Amino acid sequence: MEMRSFDPGQFTDAVQDVVSIRRVYGEAYQQGETLVIPVAKVIGGSGLGVGGGADKDGADGGGGGGCFATRVRATGVFVVDDTGVRWHPAFDLNRAVLVGQIVLGAVIVTTLGGLGLRKAVDGFSLRRMLLRR
Repeated sequence: MEMRSFDPGQFTDAVQDVVSIRRVYGEAYQQGETLVIPVAKVIGGSGLGVGGGADKDGADGGGGGGCFATRVRATGVFVVDDTGVRWHPAFDLNRAVLVGQIVLGAVIVTTLGGLGLRKAVDGFSLRRMLLRR
């Protein structure tokens, strides 16, 4: 099996290529008299490790590795025409559904909590407690 050496410079070059301005602003295209420029949000992270030393037989050894993850999400388009530049945001249905579920969950928890509190208050008479003193 052929062993290749790890080149950290090649790794960082690859990361720079992925997270670049070309990924954020897509290639503009013409539609009639209108210029459309797609825009995305790019988030990336990487890790890199390089080591050296000798193996148990005393032979020189070493190695390294890296990992990279990226997330690209469309955010909208710039539209350029004779009236000027306008921004049209992208609609993210998944995010809208998630926000709706969170709001619905909060309403359910609040309602059930309020019912439980009302039952506890009904069973506990503050007036009776104050009159005992």
